[in-house]
Amino acid sequence: MDNNTTPKKEEKAKEDKDKWYFFCRYIENGGTFAGSLEKVGKEKGWFGRLYKEPEFRKLYEEAKEIREEVRREQREDAVHHRAVEGYDRTVASGGVAVAVDKVYSDKLLELVYLKDHPELVPQNGGAGPTNIDVVLAQIEQATPIGQHAKAEVIRAALREKDRLGEGAGSLVALPAGREEGE
Repeated sequence: MDNNTTPKKEEKAKEDKDKWYFFCRYIENGGTFAGSLEKVGKEKGWFGRLYKEPEFRKLYEEAKEIREEVRREQREDAVHHRAVEGYDRTVASGGVAVAVDKVYSDKLLELVYLKDHPELVPQNGGAGPTNIDVVLAQIEQATPIGQHAKAEVIRAALREKDRLGEGAGSLVALPAGREEGE
C-alpha cells in the first residue's frame, strides 16, 4: 500500500464501488435516479464525485441503456396486449356491474401493424391512400366488412404471427401472381 492509502480509504473505496454497483442495478431494473440513490443510502454529491471517474460513468451509462431497453420492451408488450389481446372493461348499469366487454385499441393495432410493415407507411407525406389502406380495401372487396371487422382481420393475423414466431413471414396480402421480395 502506498503512503497516501490507508486501510480506511481502501475500505471506503470498496464500499463506494459496491454501492455504485447496486445503484446501477437499481437503475437497470427501472429505478429512478433519486430512488436509486435512496436505496443505497447516498446523495447527489456522492454520485457527482464518482461519476467523474470513467469506470463509474461507464457502468452508469450502461445501466441507463439497459433500463431504457427494458422499458421499451415493456411498452411494446403493453401496446401489443392492448391492441391484439384486448383488455376487459366492466359494463355497469345503475351502478352495478352487469357484464365485461373485451376492448381492443384499433389505433394501437394500426400502429403495431405499420411498425411491423414499414413498407406500408406512406412515402408521400400522408397524401392519398397508404399501402395498408389498399390492403384493407382488397380485403373489404373480397368480403364486405366494417372497420371493426378489418381490425379483427389484422388482429387475427398478428395472433397467428405470434403463434408461429418471428420466422412467420409477411402478413401482407400480395397481388395475385406476385411473390414476396418482388
